[in-house]
Amino acid sequence: MKVGVVWAATNLMNMTQNGSEGGRHLHFDVDDMKQRLVDGTGKRVPNDVANYFSGVVQQLTIEVVKSAIGAAIEAGQREVTPRHVLLGVKLDEDLNKVFGSGVFSGGGVIPNINNALLMKPPRTASPLRVTHADDSTKLEPEEA
Repeated sequence: MKVGVVWAATNLMNMTQNGSEGGRHLHFDVDDMKQRLVDGTGKRVPNDVANYFSGVVQQLTIEVVKSAIGAAIEAGQREVTPRHVLLGVKLDEDLNKVFGSGVFSGGGVIPNINNALLMKPPRTASPLRVTHADDSTKLEPEEA
């Protein structure tokens, strides 16, 4: 699913406020979260736990969307793709701690080349020169 960056950037602040115009605000139903927690654990869940959990999920979602929008704008594109979500999460230190071991479908990989592969080994002149004569290999000292 692709989301337009312009729409997301203009409505991101509205998503954090309750009762934004047009009904476009980010809302995680506390009762639904409580029911999911009960179904997942099979135990009773107090209301304040569901309320806190709903707030945490809402805040994480807002942070991921902000970082994905930033990555899309930095790339000069008008749509947020799974690649932008991956880049936004991996390049943000706090989100990388939370989602670091996760796999993003369609996100690709982070461009990273090991420094040992980038460095060229120093060229040293060999004191011996290899010559081939009569199907045998001879090592002779180089002439100056």
